[in-house]
Parts: sequence; structure tokens; C-alpha cells
Amino acid sequence: MNPHDGPTAAVDASPDKAARQALHDGVHRTLTDSGFDPQNPGASGPRLRPDEHGVLIEWRPTDTL
Repeated sequence: MNPHDGPTAAVDASPDKAARQALHDGVHRTLTDSGFDPQNPGASGPRLRPDEHGVLIEWRPTDTL
């Protein structure tokens, strides 16, 4: 059996609040270092949202009209 075929405890378990915050901070820092501004609600590009399992990354497209 391939170990990647089944769920793992790391995937199935929801991280605690401190772990989710650390993940959010790390993703935010990585996006910011890459030239994005994920905290600007009016800007196009990635936005971060906390999720019970970690961080949800959404992409807001640029308005073309």
C-alpha cells in the first residue's frame, strides 16, 4: 500500500489555534516577500482567510471592465 493513498493523522487532525496562527503568519510573510499584499481588501491577487484546518488562500482577479 502506498502511504500517500490513505489519510494521515497530520492531515486529519485540525491544528490548534497557535499552530493555525503560525501557519497564517508564515503564509502571509511568504506572500508579502513575493510582492503581494494579502491584507489589502481592495487589491487584486491573493487574500488569506483563517480556516479551521489552517489557512484558505483566495485569489481576487483584477477588474478589467
